[in-house]
Amino acid sequence: MSAIVLIGPAAALALLRKQLASDQPVQLFTDHEVREAVEYIATARPELVAIDAEFAVSARGEALIGRIEEDPTLRCQLKLLARGENAAPGVRKSGTGITPAGAPAPAPYEKHGTRRAPRIRMSEGVAVTLDGNPAELVDLSTVGAQVVSKAVLRPNQRVRLLLPEGPRNLRCAGSVVWAAYEMPSGKPPRYRAGLKLSGVESEALEGFAERHKPAQSGEPD
Repeated sequence: MSAIVLIGPAAALALLRKQLASDQPVQLFTDHEVREAVEYIATARPELVAIDAEFAVSARGEALIGRIEEDPTLRCQLKLLARGENAAPGVRKSGTGITPAGAPAPAPYEKHGTRRAPRIRMSEGVAVTLDGNPAELVDLSTVGAQVVSKAVLRPNQRVRLLLPEGPRNLRCAGSVVWAAYEMPSGKPPRYRAGLKLSGVESEALEGFAERHKPAQSGEPD
């Protein structure tokens, strides 16, 4: 199995490869082979995924980074590689964000894959409605959510998310950043997706997340 996966434009892969350890095997994927790269990462579980910094700020690059960060089973390192000769690569563990190549510690997220707001894990079985279909809310932040749904979900799909809040619903506009088809053992097939949300005040989403997160030890249910 490869210890490193490198993803970037075909013309830049050779230059980017020079920034990685020469004594470790590297599996190369172009920026048009994102689906193949994700499938390989999920199977081979590499120690490090290196991504061209310019590709990382594109729509497909952000979707790829979001897919890796949102999947708790993909505990790899993420590294952004700049094409400049003197650029120092940035590294952070997946799930905590990425430091841009050659840059100081990042400010709140702009264009480099660092999560803009902390996600709060929901209690199991928080039911929501997605485009009129039932779904389960996995986690939530003021700008995004992760959901599981039996209905088909695809990247860039526009959706409407309804969060049950007493006698009314919180209505969010959203778009699918990444989506994965799953076939869990003993359960029907489903789609897991990361959503980018808008149209609801952050305070309302924060309140909903706080009310539906698992109770901490010592707290009343």
